[in-house]
Order: sequence, then C-alpha cells, then structure tokens
Amino acid sequence: MVDLKRVMWICHWESPYEEEWKGGMGIYMRTVGRELTHRGYDIDVFTPRIGDRPAIQELDPHFRVIRVDVNGTHGDIRNSQHMHDFSEAVRGYVRRNGERYGLAHAHYFSSHGTGITMKSEGIPYVIQLHQLYKPRPILFAEAGIEMEVPIDPRFFEYEITAVEEADKVIFVSHSQKEDFRQFYYNGQMPEQVDRKITVVHNGVDTRHFRPAKPGEIRRLKRNYVGYSDAYVLGFVGRLAPLKAAGRILEGFNHLDPKHRQNTHVAVTGEGPDIQHLEKMSRDIGVYDRVHFYGYQTGDDLLDRYQMSDIGIIPTVRETFGLCVAEFMACGKPVIVWKGSGGPEEVVGESGIVVSSSEELANTVTRLLDNKNERRQIGRMARERCVNNFDIRFTAENLAKIYGELSEKNVPVF
Repeated sequence: MVDLKRVMWICHWESPYEEEWKGGMGIYMRTVGRELTHRGYDIDVFTPRIGDRPAIQELDPHFRVIRVDVNGTHGDIRNSQHMHDFSEAVRGYVRRNGERYGLAHAHYFSSHGTGITMKSEGIPYVIQLHQLYKPRPILFAEAGIEMEVPIDPRFFEYEITAVEEADKVIFVSHSQKEDFRQFYYNGQMPEQVDRKITVVHNGVDTRHFRPAKPGEIRRLKRNYVGYSDAYVLGFVGRLAPLKAAGRILEGFNHLDPKHRQNTHVAVTGEGPDIQHLEKMSRDIGVYDRVHFYGYQTGDDLLDRYQMSDIGIIPTVRETFGLCVAEFMACGKPVIVWKGSGGPEEVVGESGIVVSSSEELANTVTRLLDNKNERRQIGRMARERCVNNFDIRFTAENLAKIYGELSEKNVPVF
C-alpha cells in the first residue's frame, strides 16, 4: 500500500547535504525537510551523484539523500541530455527498489523532466520554481551590472513548460508570480495556469536566528572587527553579480568622514566577485574596515547576523531573500534594493527600501544616528518574520498542498 506521506524530492540542481552544496536552496530544503518529518513525512531527496559520495545518506530520521549515477559532469547539469539521463536514473532506482511515493516534488526547472516522468507513472507532481530566469537579462541591463554567465534562452521554455505540465506549481513570493505573468505571458496568464499556482513563502528557523543581548553584540564586534563600539553593516549571500554586494561599498563611499571612520562592513559569503569587492574596497580606501568572512554556517553564521547593526541586501532581483528574513529574525533593520523580492518581506515599518547608493548612504547615516529608530525597526522586523516567515508556516503550507494532491491521486507505481 502506498504511504501518502512518503514524498520524493527531485533536485537535479542542488542537494540539502551541507558539505555538497552551499546555496540558499540547499539550506531551505534542509530546514523545511526537517520540519516536515516532524509532521510525519518521510522524504527522499533524489540528486545526481558527485564524486565518490555515498549512494544513500541519512540527514535525519525519515529524511535522506539518494544519489543516482548520471553520465557527464557537474558542468553538464543544465544540459538537456543530462536532465533526461537523470530522469531515467531516478525512474530506474525507484523501480529496482520497489519504492512507493505519495507525491513527487521537483525543485527548479531542471528537475521537471523527472517530475513529469513520475507523473506518467501515476504519482501526483508539484514543481517549485525558486527563481525565474527570463527577467534577469532585462533587470541586469537596467541595473548596469554585467551578468556572471549569459542565460541560455532555452531555460525560458523549460520554465514555462514545467509550469504548464505540473499538477501544482509553487512560487516563493507574490512578486515572483507577477514576474511570471508579465515576462512569460505578457500580462495575460491563462486561467488554468493561474489556478494551479500557489505562493508559499520561504521560511527561516526563528528559534535559531534570534536577537542577541547588547553585551553579546559588543563581544561579537570585538572578536570579529576588533572594536566593541564600532558600527557594523552586514551582508550575507553569494558574492556574484546577482547579489550586487558592490552597491554596499558604493554607499559606504558616500558616508561622511565621521561615519566612515567608525563603521565596518561584514561580508559573509563566497563567489566570483570576491576579488572585485576587495579591489573596490582598496580603491575607496576602506579595506581595513571591510571584512570578508567566507562561507559560514550554524552558530558562526548566526554571529555575523547578530553583530550587525544594519543588514543590507542590495540584490538585483530576489524572489524571496532568505538572508533578508534571517536578518529580520535576529531583530535587525534591513535595507533592501527597490525592485528585488526583498520589499515583499520588509513591508511597512519592518525595513527600508532604497534605489541608489546615495539613498543607501543617507539611510545608513540616519539609522546610525538614531539608535531608537534602529531598535524599533528591528523589533518590527523580528515580529514580522516570526508571524509570517517562520519555517513552521512553510512546512504547514507544503503539507497542506501535499495532502490535497495525494488524496486526489492515489499512485499506482
């Protein structure tokens, strides 16, 4: 008999295993997967095997990664043949082992081929698009930022096909759904497509990401930037053109001498922009006050959030920023860039939206000069995150979708 609470996650592009992937989606899957197991779900995550990783690895009880062998290398992962081979490898594994699943949940368009293969076997199929590719060239051009890698236009076709063929579609923000309507359907999305799309915000663990007491914040500042009374502007994310961390340094360059002298920038993350950012900080004469911490996890990552006076996430486009929500959960005022997905998170008095480096500098100056305003925005940010973006709400919403689909479609696989 099929267990309707056994779910297969299909992740052609990423894995929740911590040492294997370092992207936000892997962190999200790890966190929400554990919450779902607390609600009685068994989750198997199917992903290509990289290197000599074991075929099966348990993340937690009832939550494991299953790696299948696929010809080619990681560089081929968005190649259509690689996608097809991955689909067949997953199908083969499921058949050989007599696995029974109540639902298939694919992440990213590159997992769609496998999702539709499972659907053909009688398993209800939902796809979650964590980001969209078609808007990017236009948005990068408008921002005057060069893309890291040109986008293959076939991705746009893959995305729209995935949405139209899945039983249910999950977007992570309302702004993402609106982008899909505008960029893929010129504002006229068919009703049958619109009806199958639901928004489930990403979530963060607000029990882990939490405010620190003033004494602890001073200790963290002393340990990490050398001065317990310094101001710290925090950034967390991949150091790549999409995240546009250079905008923070441009804003830093517009600060008045008094604030420049006592303000530090904490950059947490890794990526291809690291040398550009280091050079930029040297060129504007603040290299001694810009700290690059690399990729961090667990309590080390929490330290970087908690020691920051202000979080700044200036992404070109963000469907839903986990780092924004994590700053908010830590009770920090967050500044996001107009046009990104961040403004959907920092609604009202829970954050600030800017649109230029000059406006960023003016906002930073105002907040640094006004401790009460910083604290008030931080309190509102924490409250909004706890009430709207806690990972438990994400898991509850996913479980509701899973239940509705599974009960309507009893698999025959």
